[in-house]
Amino acid sequence: MSNHLRTEARLIIRHLSEIGPRLAGSPQEATVAAFVNARLRHTGMGVSTNPLRLTPRHQRTYALAAAAGLVAALTALVLPIPALILALLGLLLLIVNQIVGPLVHMGKQLLSQTIVGNRAIFCAHSSALGPPPPRWRVVLLAPLDTTMAPPSRWDLVGRVVALFVVVLAALLDLLLPARGWVLLSIPASLLLVIQILALLREPQPAPGDADTGALATLLLSTQHLRDMQRVEVWAIAVGASALDPAGIEEVLRIYPFDPNHTLLISLEHVGSGTLHYALSQSATSHPLLTRATTFLHHHSQLAPLPQSVFRHHLDKQRLPHLTLFSTIPDRPDPDLSLHVAEMVAGIIAQIEQEELPSSATRPVVDGTAPPPPDGLHRSVPPRPDRQSNGPV
Repeated sequence: MSNHLRTEARLIIRHLSEIGPRLAGSPQEATVAAFVNARLRHTGMGVSTNPLRLTPRHQRTYALAAAAGLVAALTALVLPIPALILALLGLLLLIVNQIVGPLVHMGKQLLSQTIVGNRAIFCAHSSALGPPPPRWRVVLLAPLDTTMAPPSRWDLVGRVVALFVVVLAALLDLLLPARGWVLLSIPASLLLVIQILALLREPQPAPGDADTGALATLLLSTQHLRDMQRVEVWAIAVGASALDPAGIEEVLRIYPFDPNHTLLISLEHVGSGTLHYALSQSATSHPLLTRATTFLHHHSQLAPLPQSVFRHHLDKQRLPHLTLFSTIPDRPDPDLSLHVAEMVAGIIAQIEQEELPSSATRPVVDGTAPPPPDGLHRSVPPRPDRQSNGPV
């Protein structure tokens, strides 16, 4: 690593850290979005700012279930059957939310944004009448906002236990009336009130923000890119990642990347320590993934991923992807971020050498934005900014 690149990495991480916690929809997140926008443009990328409106669906689901349980507990004495049904519905809502994903879209919306950069293919001798050269696509993903403190495992247990006690109290009061079983709803009511008050608090950032290192790695990776003739590179800073999956859902909806010609590299929890990588659960035999893991095998270790912001949604779309992360998820290390950026550049250089069938998507000429590829899975280039990013 040269001293110049090491200094550049330190300056980026210091600047991101000085801005403060980047909660979804906060001025700090907007400031960092403007900084990322400017840095990607400085590396020659075409950049789009995609506005994002979202509700913290997990929190809304928990609050709705707790409110249903509280109403059921307070009415169990006089209306045991409606109370039983209401408590069961709240319990079912919690279970489905935990298995399927966040469900409730109601409530106050937050304004966030996703920054999308695109580095087109350089074709110096291409002809509009000649056959298009083959093309691969590599998409770099990193969270724009700050990592939130993970919920305790006892939080979910407390929510389920409180609702279960209400169900039990209403059911026993129906089967064995006048036995005082309904009094069980009193401690359940207190527990549900505490849960509702806790949900009214603002989400708390994690003690160490490893996603600052991930975002710095995304920016440093774009600085290592050279002109490519076969690989189109995207760099996406996904807004509100830690609070709600709406950011990555919106990215995959607007840019439905072709899984046959695309590799996604997710940068998450790049703090300090040793570099590890994890692979997608599907498409493990994909040629781009094979090429990438062959390169990574000599520089890092395959390890289970502790927690991922994007993995579930990428697997759901059956997109080949890998995640780069560190053993220590806090205290961003500029040297590790720079090292990971060099690994990303090395992976892209390896993919540049990979042959692609002649039926690949159309090329980009003279650095212009790429046309949408044919087929059902199409991705479109970043559009011009649709909102002002403010000063950098």
